[in-house]
Amino acid sequence: MTPAAPMLIALVAAAVLLPLRIRQLAVNTDFTTGFFLQRDVGVYIFYGVAVAACLAVAVTAFLAGKLPGSTLAQVKNPVCGAASFLLAFGFGYEALQIFSDLREAAASVGLSIYNTSILNGSFREMLEMIFAAVCIPAFVVYGIACFAGKYDWMKFTAVLFLAAPLWGICRVLGYFTYTISYLVLAELFCEMYATIFLMLFLFCYARRITQTGAEGGTWTVLASGLLSALFCILSSVPRLFTTLLGKGTVEGFAVKPVFVVGAVFAIVCVITMVLRGAKEPDPAEAEAESDEDGDIPVQPFTVE
Repeated sequence: MTPAAPMLIALVAAAVLLPLRIRQLAVNTDFTTGFFLQRDVGVYIFYGVAVAACLAVAVTAFLAGKLPGSTLAQVKNPVCGAASFLLAFGFGYEALQIFSDLREAAASVGLSIYNTSILNGSFREMLEMIFAAVCIPAFVVYGIACFAGKYDWMKFTAVLFLAAPLWGICRVLGYFTYTISYLVLAELFCEMYATIFLMLFLFCYARRITQTGAEGGTWTVLASGLLSALFCILSSVPRLFTTLLGKGTVEGFAVKPVFVVGAVFAIVCVITMVLRGAKEPDPAEAEAESDEDGDIPVQPFTVE
């Protein structure tokens, strides 16, 4: 099976879910509570298609096996580099936003940010801020590597990329503080799955670019990348649409730049990995290297 299958499934799922989610948020959602105004058939179609897409993308990506781009091509990739810089900006925005909220809370009680976070139970937010901040240099470094076309030294920065899954874990833990209801689940569902799949994608992709992962594990990059892009889009585009309409967003579920740039980064990286494989060595260069190694050509001979 080719990588085109999971990509096509994700594209079809986005074509079905995105207009449905935009309609739900625009005309069938109470922006004060986040509840659906009515439980129509569209609610069940949305959940059914979303779950089916997750399973289908994962299975077809697994069947696709090892992808052409399992080995990094030592070539310049400015598009992927620019997407990496955008992702670093998204994490920077997240870190600054959390820092601003924590500083405001600390100023209101006259304590330090650390003591305030311990006092009011926001230590998780502080950890989320720290891990988001560490993600900035990680993806700046990767962006520079893409522009330079040199990836060998990326393995020395592998520890920095661990901040991305740790950021995701802290954020997911925060979602469990929300009041869970199947009526309000759509926004929570999209955002939580966007975080989970973005966290998995960044972890799997980091193992690839730092050369610390298994050689045949590129299907996990493909599956998690497509699903993270899908749910990041579902968590961003409908909110941007209702914001442009002047309706705003559901309280607590504003447009988050990290999901916008996360979708861009995932799409660019997946397409690059599928379309651009390892750079094949030039036959002339291979022959020259063989001569430099001192290989002595064997001449045919006959015995008279």
